[in-house]
Amino acid sequence: MPSKYRLLSLLASLLLVAQSYAASVVNLTCEYKRDPLGIDETSPRLSWQIESQEHAVQQTAYRILVSTTPEGIKSRQADLWDSGKVESNQSLHLRYAGLPLSSRQTCYWSVQFWDQNNRKSEWSTIGSWEIGLPSQSDWDGANWIQMEGDNRSSPLTKRSLKTKFINEAKEVQSYPSPLFRKTFTVRPGIKRARAYLCGLGYSEMQINGIPCSDAVLDPANVTYDRRALYVTHDITAALHPGENVATVQLGSGFYGQNHAFNAPGLNYGRPGLIAKILVDYADGSTQTINSDSSWKASSGPILYDNVYGGESYDARLEMDGWQLPGFDDSSWSHATRCEALAPKLQAQMIDPIRRIKSLAPVSIIRGHDGKWIFDLGQNIAGWAKIRVQEPAGTQLTLRYSEILTDDRRELDMITTGVHATGLEQMDIYICKGDGIETWEPRFTYHGFRYIEIEGLSSPPDSDTLQGVFVRTAVARRGYFLSSDEVLNRIYDASMWTIEDNLHSILEDCPHREKCAWLGDTHAVGETAIFNYDMAQFWTKFADDIETNLGRGGVTYWGQKATPGIPTNVATGRRVCQEARPDWGSAYILLPWYQYLYYGDTDVFTRHYPHLKRWIQYVESLTENGIVIRGYGDWCPPGGNKHMECPVELSSTAFYYGTLRVMQRFAEYLGKQDDVEQFKELARRTKDAFNKTYFDESIGGYGSQTANAISLRFELFPERQRERVSNSLVHDVTANHLGHVAVGIHGGRPIYSLLSESGSSDAAIAALKKPTWPSYSYALSQGLTTWPEIFDEFPRGRSTSGRSLNHPMQSGFAAWFHESLGGIRPGAPGFKVVHLKPYGFDQLDWVKTSHDSPYGTIKSEWSKNGERFQWEVSIPANTTARISIPSKAADLITMGGNALLECSDVKLEGICDGYATFTLDSGSYSIDSELP
Repeated sequence: MPSKYRLLSLLASLLLVAQSYAASVVNLTCEYKRDPLGIDETSPRLSWQIESQEHAVQQTAYRILVSTTPEGIKSRQADLWDSGKVESNQSLHLRYAGLPLSSRQTCYWSVQFWDQNNRKSEWSTIGSWEIGLPSQSDWDGANWIQMEGDNRSSPLTKRSLKTKFINEAKEVQSYPSPLFRKTFTVRPGIKRARAYLCGLGYSEMQINGIPCSDAVLDPANVTYDRRALYVTHDITAALHPGENVATVQLGSGFYGQNHAFNAPGLNYGRPGLIAKILVDYADGSTQTINSDSSWKASSGPILYDNVYGGESYDARLEMDGWQLPGFDDSSWSHATRCEALAPKLQAQMIDPIRRIKSLAPVSIIRGHDGKWIFDLGQNIAGWAKIRVQEPAGTQLTLRYSEILTDDRRELDMITTGVHATGLEQMDIYICKGDGIETWEPRFTYHGFRYIEIEGLSSPPDSDTLQGVFVRTAVARRGYFLSSDEVLNRIYDASMWTIEDNLHSILEDCPHREKCAWLGDTHAVGETAIFNYDMAQFWTKFADDIETNLGRGGVTYWGQKATPGIPTNVATGRRVCQEARPDWGSAYILLPWYQYLYYGDTDVFTRHYPHLKRWIQYVESLTENGIVIRGYGDWCPPGGNKHMECPVELSSTAFYYGTLRVMQRFAEYLGKQDDVEQFKELARRTKDAFNKTYFDESIGGYGSQTANAISLRFELFPERQRERVSNSLVHDVTANHLGHVAVGIHGGRPIYSLLSESGSSDAAIAALKKPTWPSYSYALSQGLTTWPEIFDEFPRGRSTSGRSLNHPMQSGFAAWFHESLGGIRPGAPGFKVVHLKPYGFDQLDWVKTSHDSPYGTIKSEWSKNGERFQWEVSIPANTTARISIPSKAADLITMGGNALLECSDVKLEGICDGYATFTLDSGSYSIDSELP
């Protein structure tokens, strides 16, 4: 072969090699986590993303390697699992199928893939996962321990409790918050060391004075007589040859919450812990340090802690060096072994609660009687951190509220639920008097904007106090910004309201109840997913529902609870009776959200028998095909007495919606008999619904919520969608003078449905209307989070005394992504991305993004006269169905080229001012002329 041909051949070969590495595998996760430590699943699910600058990259095959060492991956000699080349486009939730894995085993893994042109990627970077202690036998030798007795003598161990149901206030006392120590000797040659800890209710662990984690309020809140969660700490770097010490401090948390609500039955008992420390040496040996009666215990400076009431701390009782080796603990008592505080231990898979940010006060107000009030300018959940210099014994009392009295010189506690819990949100700090002191509570959290301090000897400054915002540290996964500042503020307030209520459950409010109500959860579930990494969070929540099945006691109409049926509150002992049909639908809708947005089939597969039982239960509550029980369209403007949608209508709609979901689940699981049963029940329910509620004369159902949920669940009669949509728009624009008047059932879908009906102008106008009861009105009255009930709020006050921080009222905010951004899943997990934006007649530009399981979906559009410019990004290994607003398809360009001439784009059709195309993955610049 002549040399020039050999050169051309070599260049061609080099080009092919370069092409084969044009895409890479990134973001390896195991059970949704990157390099997780201490998981229970011994056949975990593996996922990855594909990153490429090219268009139309699709995975057609993959190969997974799993090894006991990184070297095994590098040499491609995997000793645990080599999947071989598997023909599949699946890159989510691949179940490990290698050799059996054992407790504490570390696995290293890597992936490569082939694309549609049979090009092979490079191997990904190496990921890992580590098994924890999944079997109860793994805990053998470790004992549950507690501190015996109570030597606290201070009056600060007690608080005054007065609910609206008791005539006279009474004194209540919290459990002691004990300190534990265990000294042990470590040999040289440490290879790996882990501490496995479950400390109830809350715990903080240190090794040689080094915190094991930056988590707070850990572990997560669960139903403790069914299970408790343990955490795994990597303590390798904290140990050294010679004497070491492990220390743990406990708080009561929800486990030992023994007096709020004047309901001692909510209490599980005194704080306690179980721990196992395992030190692996280079010579192959392992040293075990178990929790037992050899651990030493003492009370400490925390005199009172209650998750509703607050914390009292006497700094004069601090014991310097108690967390370090060499401390003299001879005066401490030995820990007492006790019965198991929970029947089952499980690895904590959700993100822990962390300090997210600190907020400086925006103003300091001189209150009455020498008190000072700090305004953070934002309603948050967390606590205050103080920095003071006062004489020893000085008592500083911190009280927390959402609002002030009319003269703005006192706190008003009415919205924080003091009438229900019987406790003010209050922290007390006793100064030790040795210079500047900083302090923040450990085992409580509050909901507040304002903090009052009493006891300062001189006026404070901005350094005296900061607000500490804490929440479950789920990562941000979505963003929204637009040309309209009011909409931006509404979006931001919606996110604040959600974040303020993420404390290992989605709670109803961060002060009064802190309860995991099911109705609130399905109302806000999708909004949360668009904006945060909620996969493990909602998985835990579904499991929480399971832990309380059949524990409702009674129904609200006095019937004895039915075995296997959820309670209205998912977690703990404050279950609030058996779940009403519309609230209990969360047990099906949450697994549906997991499937729709994450492609996760595991949740509904595990819970399927319970979900089916729920359907059978709701069917038993029907009369002539109508579900006769429920809470209804909860908390519309002005309160439930203004509920416009019949309770039976909304309950029946949710029943129908869950029947259709269950049909999908049964189809996936191959349960054909169930498929036919759900299909027939849905048919009968739809017929009964429309026979009972559809008003032919108006083409709708008589209220905004009724129309909205019939559209959401596609309950309308055949060929009546447009009439029902028109009826919805008319009710908003004419019957309610441009206002939306719905509770949480209608609130979730109504703005998106208005946009879909071609009335984005009505949706935006309703949100921005300056008069009550709009979201804009709430902002104008000084609110920074959404209230439980949209009252008329004179000067930011709540006329009903209800909470000003309820996430259920953020359910509508999915609209920012699914309507203004136009981002929706077209297939489970966003394997197909639907893009169809709205609002371009009202707004100049919108920027949205959502990090899907396959990668980031971006939708950013702007309007310039009659031109519509749209920047979109579609992750590799997905496709899109994209609807472009345009006067005509032949006027659309992409990257400067006529879209109709692009060979890899297919026109599906033109309808209602949109041209719809199928599009492969990649980033695109689209330009069209608006209709």
